[in-house]
Amino acid sequence: MKRFIRLFNLPGLLISDTLLSLLASYAGVFIRFDGNVPSEYLQNVPVFWLMSALLLIVFCVIAGCYFNIWERASISEMVRQIIAVTATYIAVYFINSIMDMHIPRGAILIALFVCMFGTVGLRMSFRIAVWGISQFKLTKTEKINRILIIGAGQAGTFLANHLFASKDGRTPIGFIDDNVKLWNRWINGIPVYGGRESLSTVIRQQRVNEVIIAVEKADKAFIRDVFEKCKSMKVRLRRYETLHVIDENDLSKVTIRDVDVEELLGRDPVQLNMDAVKSYIEGMTVLVTGGAGSIGSEICRQVMEYGCKKLIIFDFSENGLFDIDNEISARFGKGRHETVLGSIREPNRLDEVFEEYKPDVVFHAAAHKHVPMMEINPMEAIKNNVFGTLNVAKAADKHKVKKFILISTDKAVNPPNIMGATKRIAELCIQMVGAVSKTEFAAVRFGNVLGSTGSVVPFFKKQIANGGPVTVTHPEIKRYFMTIPEAVQLVLQAGAMARGGEIFVLDMGEPVKIVDLARTLIQLSGLEPDKDIKIEFTGLRPGEKLFEEINLSEEEVSKTENNKIFVLNQGKQNYIKITHQIETLRRHLKSSNIQAVFKTVHDMVPTYQFLPEQDENKPETPKPENVPTILAP
Repeated sequence: MKRFIRLFNLPGLLISDTLLSLLASYAGVFIRFDGNVPSEYLQNVPVFWLMSALLLIVFCVIAGCYFNIWERASISEMVRQIIAVTATYIAVYFINSIMDMHIPRGAILIALFVCMFGTVGLRMSFRIAVWGISQFKLTKTEKINRILIIGAGQAGTFLANHLFASKDGRTPIGFIDDNVKLWNRWINGIPVYGGRESLSTVIRQQRVNEVIIAVEKADKAFIRDVFEKCKSMKVRLRRYETLHVIDENDLSKVTIRDVDVEELLGRDPVQLNMDAVKSYIEGMTVLVTGGAGSIGSEICRQVMEYGCKKLIIFDFSENGLFDIDNEISARFGKGRHETVLGSIREPNRLDEVFEEYKPDVVFHAAAHKHVPMMEINPMEAIKNNVFGTLNVAKAADKHKVKKFILISTDKAVNPPNIMGATKRIAELCIQMVGAVSKTEFAAVRFGNVLGSTGSVVPFFKKQIANGGPVTVTHPEIKRYFMTIPEAVQLVLQAGAMARGGEIFVLDMGEPVKIVDLARTLIQLSGLEPDKDIKIEFTGLRPGEKLFEEINLSEEEVSKTENNKIFVLNQGKQNYIKITHQIETLRRHLKSSNIQAVFKTVHDMVPTYQFLPEQDENKPETPKPENVPTILAP
């Protein structure tokens, strides 16, 4: 059908318009004279017809009336046709007046209306007929993917045209729009059924297979509402990636994607004190360690947006640096950033970088972060998270950096595992250095970020793509989540508040059950949990906690000017003792005295759990439940 329409479109329209102008010319003259046309007027009808036919074709070309498939004729095409016909007979009127062709003005007016109703009516009738045939076919086959579009605006109508033009079996059967004025109307031959409250009913009655959101500024509440309705009806929800400039002649740019879990779990945009952030970023040289990682790379993007003079991206990953370098260059141009390959474990390399670039602000995001991996590689966690941090902090102090912000974690709160313990010691390290430095040292704690490298979301997506099962460690395990941009925005805001020695704690909202997150991701893929994709529980991993702690009670934190940022109320720290413990830890690490290393970590972070070596002559002590055994590397 569509091939026939495309082949017949232009010649069919030319022939029909020519014939309709002929009909209009004779009808105008005959109606004007009530069928008794004088011979002097009748002989001028062929000239009247030829002139109006040629002018009609010209004005239709100018108005773009021949460049749309009939099945997609809509209100805009109808308006174009009316304008073309009107312009045609206005031109005929003036030519007739100038050349005295003896065509009655009444006949011209009648011909205008006959031609207008004929051309517009033919187009609309054909479109209705084609739509009726397509609907009939839809009722006869189950292979057609029946699409319901949320949003009947420009983006929605453009998406509908794209789906009509495609040959992949996806057919739009209707719109849903919250604009009451559009209800029960037809756009591009597609009905607008009503608002979101009617979504479930329309899905059931119209046997919808898929819902696509085509609303440019759909907020998270809007998306969550639509998702919950689609979930209850077991219908897949997707999203049309709207374009800044919609080009009806380039349908290849249309992108339809799955809804991101960030759009469901994320919160409303963070309200920032832009001036405060700019005050210490704009015009400054900023160094980001771990700048190729998930958090570090987002810090790089945002500090560039805030107008830093120079951005230094420091990372140990060659491939990661290559990627972020290309991205920053494409977005912001070259000249304002440098990529530096190096390790935070190498004090000499850090000294070279600080000496060469003289950063004003340092964001320290380089760290080993995976709890189970660090449990089987504890010495690496200590080398990187503790002494790597100490190296960067000492370099910042030596080179008189103005502000140093450590990216910490909620896993530093009462940690039983080595990763959390090393991050807590890292916090103590920067406070120890800061106590005798002019540099303003501060740390920012937050929980898991959605979509970060190696995090649970991409891991689950990969499992779903492979057909499952999706593995969850425990049915009751919960985690705090935040989107990467939101977390970094709050980090930058906390940096503006830092005056030295603070540990800032971010409000992460309500914790999310990991099993619920898994079910949501399965549903977003258009599948049904435990039916299409199985969920399996594997047991807690070494060092893993059921619940993470944030410390937001009034006794433990104080409020700041931002309602999502708090300051941890800390008692006085014995930095002489901490210095001694750090040196003890370094000595034991250097001598490979593993048990002494673990004991020193435990002394500094009492919640850290490790099992001392068993005495061969003593009976084996039963292992406490859920307490990991730390294996020496």
